[in-house]
Amino acid sequence: MSEAVEYRAAFERGFLEATRPVLVMGNGGHSLVVCDALRGMRRHFVAAPHDVTPAPGQELCLGMGRRSYRRKCAERFGPEWRWATVIHPTAWVSPSAQIGEGAQIMAGAIVQAGAVIGKHAIINTGAQIDHGCRIGDFAHICPGAVLCADVVVDEGAMVPPGEVIERGSVVANVHSVRFHAE
Repeated sequence: MSEAVEYRAAFERGFLEATRPVLVMGNGGHSLVVCDALRGMRRHFVAAPHDVTPAPGQELCLGMGRRSYRRKCAERFGPEWRWATVIHPTAWVSPSAQIGEGAQIMAGAIVQAGAVIGKHAIINTGAQIDHGCRIGDFAHICPGAVLCADVVVDEGAMVPPGEVIERGSVVANVHSVRFHAE
């Protein structure tokens, strides 16, 4: 095969992947927010119930807010599936932050330098993640929550709306339980 033909085939594969819509699984309130964020990112999307069977190669996005549903839905699919990472255009994410596959950072959220956001974690509307924080996979930082520097949020844990977590604290996988690290 000539270089021109190989290039064209690669271009067409990339074009098809770029234009294929993201499948947002879930049909509740959180899916509406995810769809708005995708719209703001100028991504094409299709919303469907969480139990839908996607087409092979489809890029997926968890559209449900409940952590137990999110984990079960994500575990239904093997590593061959791609998960869309959603970052609303009005969110601020430091270039030095690390964002996991399938994470969602909603409108007005702030993720500062050196923060690590786990796979499928939600940083919800207006939440603030300060420098050095570590957010576990499937964790949910609710709207308006503030995490001061170097906070660790365990996998699957939730920080309630408007909660302020002191510097160096650890949020366990129990609703609003904190252990101060210093």
